[in-house]
Amino acid sequence: MNQPFTPLSHSDDAVLESSDLTSLSLRDRQLRSLFETALDAMAIADDRGLYIEVNWAACELFGLPREELIGRCIAEFTEPGVDFTPTWQQFQQQGQMRGEFRLVRADGAIREVEYAATAHFIPHRHLSIIRDITERKQAEAKIQQLTQQLEQRVLERTRQLEETQAKLQLTHNCYQMVLEHQMSDRQHAEKEWQQSEDKFRAIFQQAGVGINQADLSGRFIQVNPGFCQLLGYTEAELLQLTFQQVTHSDDLAGKSELIRQLYNGDIDSCMLEQRYIHKNGSVVWTNSVLSILRDPDGNPISDLAIVQDISDRKQTELALQHSEAMKRAMWEAIPDLMFYVNRNGVYLNYLHAPQFANLVDAGVNPINRCLTDVLPLEVAQRHLYYIQIALDTGEVQTYEQQVRIDGKLYYEEVRVIPVETDKVLFMIRDISDRKQMELALQQSEAENRAILRSIPDLLFYVNAEGVYLNYLHNPGFPDLIENSVNPIGQRLEDTLPPEVARRQRYHLEQVVRTGEIQAYEQETWVDNKLYYEEVRVIPVEGDKVLFAIRDISALKQAEIALREERSLFIGGPTVVFKWQNAEGWPVEYVSPNVRSQLGYDPEFFLRTRSHYIDLIHPDDRMRVAQDIQNRIRAGERYYEQEYRLRRADGEYCWLYDFTKVAYTPQGQIAHFLGYVQDISDRKAIETQRQQAEAQLQGLLVRTQLVNSISTQIRSSLDLETILQNAVNAIYTAIQVDICTFGWYRSQTHSPSWEIVIERKVPELPSWLGQYAPDRFLMKFEKIFQGQIYCVDRSSQLPDEQLKSFRQTYGISAYVCIPIHTAGQQIGGFELGRIAGDRPWSSEEIELLQEVTNQVAIAIEQAELYRASEEKSRELAQAYTELQQAQTRLIQVEKMSSLGQLVAGIAHEINNPVSFIYGNLQPASEYVRQLISLVRLYQQSCPQPPSAIAAELEEIDFDYLASDFPELLNSMKTGASRIRDIVKSLRTFSRLDEADFKRVNLHESLDSTLVILQNRLNGKAGEPKINVIKNYGNVPRIECYSGLLNQVFLNLLSNAVDAIEQQRSYLELEEDADYRGEIAITTTLSQANWLCISIEDNGCGMSIEVQKKIFNPFFTTKPVGKGTGMGLATSYQIIVEDHGGNLQCISTLGQGTNLMIELPICAQRNLSCQL
Repeated sequence: MNQPFTPLSHSDDAVLESSDLTSLSLRDRQLRSLFETALDAMAIADDRGLYIEVNWAACELFGLPREELIGRCIAEFTEPGVDFTPTWQQFQQQGQMRGEFRLVRADGAIREVEYAATAHFIPHRHLSIIRDITERKQAEAKIQQLTQQLEQRVLERTRQLEETQAKLQLTHNCYQMVLEHQMSDRQHAEKEWQQSEDKFRAIFQQAGVGINQADLSGRFIQVNPGFCQLLGYTEAELLQLTFQQVTHSDDLAGKSELIRQLYNGDIDSCMLEQRYIHKNGSVVWTNSVLSILRDPDGNPISDLAIVQDISDRKQTELALQHSEAMKRAMWEAIPDLMFYVNRNGVYLNYLHAPQFANLVDAGVNPINRCLTDVLPLEVAQRHLYYIQIALDTGEVQTYEQQVRIDGKLYYEEVRVIPVETDKVLFMIRDISDRKQMELALQQSEAENRAILRSIPDLLFYVNAEGVYLNYLHNPGFPDLIENSVNPIGQRLEDTLPPEVARRQRYHLEQVVRTGEIQAYEQETWVDNKLYYEEVRVIPVEGDKVLFAIRDISALKQAEIALREERSLFIGGPTVVFKWQNAEGWPVEYVSPNVRSQLGYDPEFFLRTRSHYIDLIHPDDRMRVAQDIQNRIRAGERYYEQEYRLRRADGEYCWLYDFTKVAYTPQGQIAHFLGYVQDISDRKAIETQRQQAEAQLQGLLVRTQLVNSISTQIRSSLDLETILQNAVNAIYTAIQVDICTFGWYRSQTHSPSWEIVIERKVPELPSWLGQYAPDRFLMKFEKIFQGQIYCVDRSSQLPDEQLKSFRQTYGISAYVCIPIHTAGQQIGGFELGRIAGDRPWSSEEIELLQEVTNQVAIAIEQAELYRASEEKSRELAQAYTELQQAQTRLIQVEKMSSLGQLVAGIAHEINNPVSFIYGNLQPASEYVRQLISLVRLYQQSCPQPPSAIAAELEEIDFDYLASDFPELLNSMKTGASRIRDIVKSLRTFSRLDEADFKRVNLHESLDSTLVILQNRLNGKAGEPKINVIKNYGNVPRIECYSGLLNQVFLNLLSNAVDAIEQQRSYLELEEDADYRGEIAITTTLSQANWLCISIEDNGCGMSIEVQKKIFNPFFTTKPVGKGTGMGLATSYQIIVEDHGGNLQCISTLGQGTNLMIELPICAQRNLSCQL
């Protein structure tokens, strides 16, 4: 097996072969990861040009798995005729090479690629990076082709327009000549008017452009055919219209103004582009020449317009404008600052995104100016440095920089991309937001570390085997492990004293086994000093366990000192009570310091005989009394308790109570002597410790929940499962009374909010169902805006509808966390609490937001997975249906050809057989008459001549006379048999019939048996297969007879195959006793249903084979002896085409029974007739 190759290892081949990724340095592992995850194909070759390592992208590009690509040369993947040797030699001499070539993949496909190669990047190892640019090349070729076509069309349209304008000018000149003639001598004009009119009329009618004449009101006086064709109107229709009615509304004002100037004589003629409205409503772009016709007195009488259609040119111009606008929009949409500069740092091109904070002033044009002229010197020098590196190495350079613009600090990512030998492209992106998020994350991590450091405990994680996973050492903690020792990866026994390790191992096993927290105390010696420690062993997740060890030496020492002093009463903080063993524990004595400690006058207890139990906090009384009773029953004379006692000022304080039970000589309890001390300060410290533990536990729970949901996302892509798991996790972790998830259904006729998943306490009614958004407007306004809707008390709800809804369900605290997925779906979690004293904490809200983000990612993954699965199922189903249809078509064609062949044979046999069968009866009559005649001769001439007598004896006339009728009967029987066979063949020949009609299935079965008679009779000395026909009294049924014949042939052929296979399995001595047998049974199974059973005693099938026997392309026969579609096609014919059933009952080694159930009157399946 190929060992993993390390691109950064040394040149020694032995080291390369034995290198292990786990022993690499961090940098080596990072570069190895970069090598494997690169999107471009990367390959490393030896001095011979043979690949010794490739990444997955190279395998994809070459179309080969890694093990097949290793050892191959790049020359094997170039086009035929390319000499690779000179290129390889030149590459090793130069050290670097870049270029393009056509790569031939393993499947024969040709890809255009570009490459960059470095020789001896480590000794005798050569690195090449190859990128597939086929699509880019194709796009460039397509763009070049479209550009050439567009330029050709523009040139062609321009040439046509120039020709048309020349024609228009010629026509206008001709018409001006006519006008000048009108201004000449009237008599001469009258004489030549007709000639000019004829010329004008000819030009007017035959002009290749549109011409129209309109009076002063704008109504058309005359129009030529070209103008009619241009607008799609007839001449009569246009003469009823004005030019205002057919001119585009946006162009009407400008045209009217030009005509006014023409009428006033301000201008003689003009040209304009305008739009006409075609009769079908479309817009026609034109280039028009306008002039005025005047009477002899110079008064305007009409205007003349010569119109040229320029719609194609306009469409081309609009397309070019649209293309340019699209390009500008694409560039402007890129949020980066981009510019080209040369090696010297001179700007060649500059594209500034409007939203980008730029160091170059808005009014400054940097083109042809140097970087140092327009940028701060430090920034410009940094750019120039990376320009040189990019051009010298030919590689993209990426770095980050900080710039201050208008007093604000920005973070930028700069990419310097070499374009040509002396030109680079700068792409600068504002990453300030990302940097701020990174700084916030670092700050959060620092705060978490500070919180952990502030906890005075020793914390470390181990796995189930007792191996350290993480270790947080508190500097002030007396640690058994030396500071110089790193315990990570070591076992408990390797770092701790044997007794301590044994004890920790025991409790670790208990936690792993029970999943419950273990707590105990231990004594340890560190630097010859005794320490008391409290150890808590906490299960975290999986096989991960947290040890939290706290130094309680001071507390223990205090307890020891207290125990030593309990037998002595001294003044100070300890108060002594003596109370009777009676109901309520009446106080008999109290020490004087009760005044300073609890604020009571000692005489108060003696005077009032107060009951001591009345001073105990009501919540502690039952516990204290029960504990004392249990200890007395256990025979204890001393006991310790902690409880709350009411002081004289009415406040409660925590007391430590050490009580001695005094007994009489008779063994009865005489009284109780209690030593009590105020431990409120210690309790406050314990409360703080518990709060710190709760914070730590909350942090652990939060981490566990987020990790758990992330694990569920990775383990399941089912959307409903993901949502249900999320709801369950939130319900458990946040401790709410109800948690639901709902979707906003906007596609329905009436949009609604549908709650689809919930988890709740039993006493709450279900929230599942659909709700109209307009009932809770304020809530859904927040949801649509992606904002959290949080209320700690229902009475604070501003939304009256939602307030009423929550009060109905008894919910006090309510929160809704919305989710907006990438697929534009809107959903959200809704949580509620019944108790009103538990508002939502900020930690809970933050946890819900993190969970919501994970769920949003999971939903997107699930939708992508569902879409891909649906597409895969559709493709698989289409492919399966195509295969089935193809195979069935081949089989139908085969059976149809077989039917035609059989029908032809039957027809050819039927004619001579009919001739023979028809002549047998006359032949029998003729023979009978001849024999009768001979008998008469014998009677008339008993002594025939010797020759006749000899002939009679020679031919044995008597035997001949008796045997000849039998011979004719045998011939008749044979002819009848041939006729039956022909009839069966004709029945079977209906394979290609698609008619739905009534048939006799017995005839179909018999015809099929005739076809298989050769195999049933045995071959090569094998015994005959016995066929038993158990035909019942069944009616004719409606069916597709040709398809059923195909089914019978498939089933009976399989039965014969099974018998032959069973015969081949048996031993020689057993084979002599084995006889193949096929039983065909037809019965009426129920009303209007016919049952056909084909049972054999062949080899049978296992249960696994029976489950797949009707699957397409499944076969148990050797390769080449079956397609696997026989039973699948039969199943389809019976079930789908006839609405019946086909069942298989088989026992391995004993035989198979295939049962067909058909309705006597089936429904016609139109698909069978197509």
